[in-house]
Amino acid sequence: MESDPWQSADKQPFRYIIAPAKVVYMGEQEATAKSANYLFEDLPKLLAKAPVTFHIKAQLTAPGDQTRDPTQAWPDERKVVDLGVVTITRVVPDSDAEQKRLLFLLGALTAGISPSDDPLIAARDNSYGVSYVRRHVTD
Repeated sequence: MESDPWQSADKQPFRYIIAPAKVVYMGEQEATAKSANYLFEDLPKLLAKAPVTFHIKAQLTAPGDQTRDPTQAWPDERKVVDLGVVTITRVVPDSDAEQKRLLFLLGALTAGISPSDDPLIAARDNSYGVSYVRRHVTD
């Protein structure tokens, strides 16, 4: 039986939107001329000029919107709420080493936030855990 995210009046399903403050468009020719890691490589140059900012928002569901399949978009008319801003001002000195230490788990949520009924959340948490162990076993 599928769970109904609307069964409780004190719950509101949503999807995060992480939107850059400045969007840069490039054509296919320009994009293919860039290195596969150009965003990572260009970040220190961008930060030398100005901080990089992202707006964190939540797109709220309406009754009838499914939450099980994250590949299915909700209508653009759904209410979007601003949650805050993340500003990046510098990169860490040894990013590769720091990245290796990280363990990103989709299911590790702040109190008051529950995961949706998307079955990939648990699967990804498990696979990310395996990846983390493998990174540390090779050290």
